[in-house]
Amino acid sequence: MPRTLWHLTLTTGHGLRSPRSEVTDDGMAMLCPIVRAGHGTNRGLTIDLLGPALIEGWQSFTLGWGEEAVDVFCVLCWDQRGHAEAWREAMEHLALAPVPTPVARFSEPPVPWLTVEVLVGAALQPNGLAMLGDAERCVAWAIIENAPTAR
Repeated sequence: MPRTLWHLTLTTGHGLRSPRSEVTDDGMAMLCPIVRAGHGTNRGLTIDLLGPALIEGWQSFTLGWGEEAVDVFCVLCWDQRGHAEAWREAMEHLALAPVPTPVARFSEPPVPWLTVEVLVGAALQPNGLAMLGDAERCVAWAIIENAPTAR
């Protein structure tokens, strides 16, 4: 099981290492049932896992404040076998952005990694925007710990 995750925000180019120890056991206990279900809301934050990629070593997901909101698009890869497909998904989604990102090219990070694309709707949530970074990493760790290939 990996102990650190590379977290890269594609819309800013900011990256950091996120250790598993940043996520409390209580936080994992709240998030794991949502991850297993593929959808849910916790304290106003809606989490949606997209598609069946979980068994391939990667997963895309969205987070948003409220039932209908989508504030960030994330791609998580925890297994080298899913790396190429996951990276392609992150870059293709970024290319669809209505506002071009200021950072033109990215180096592919080492596995495990999480890419985040901040979407236009996030600007409407200035107070919640700061909490999204923590939520992104927490959801990513919950996915990793519930993935068939991570066990």
